Amino acid sequence: MNLMSKLERKFGRYAVYGLHKYVVGAYFIGYLLSELGLGIMPYLEFSMDAILHGQIWRLVTWVFCGTGTGFFTLLFLLCLIPMGQTLERFLGTFRMNVYLIGGMLLNVVGGILVYLVSFLILGVGLPVYLTNYYILL
Repeated sequence: MNLMSKLERKFGRYAVYGLHKYVVGAYFIGYLLSELGLGIMPYLEFSMDAILHGQIWRLVTWVFCGTGTGFFTLLFLLCLIPMGQTLERFLGTFRMNVYLIGGMLLNVVGGILVYLVSFLILGVGLPVYLTNYYILL
């Protein structure tokens, strides 16, 4: 029995059915906020400089930040829901949760590592822009 099966037996009851819909919903809320032009999106983006100055909510709120605007972003979001349902039926709810949450956590770890390595090598931390675009694909 492999590791994923053992984890699924132990923690499978905590899996959230349809988690991809919540992630797509967060992406849609971020899309609406950016289209409305309220100026709140810069406070939601992942920024290590801001995180190091106490704005730790940015470790989570980057999920709201999308990559595009316009009609094709809405079409993209509408296509993600049936694709996510199919993938969840194929993988199972627990494995889909591991994929989405693991991808987001690894994005944050990667962003932190890029910042730290660039800070150690260049003396200045490079800005990192995180998005869940490729996780959802």
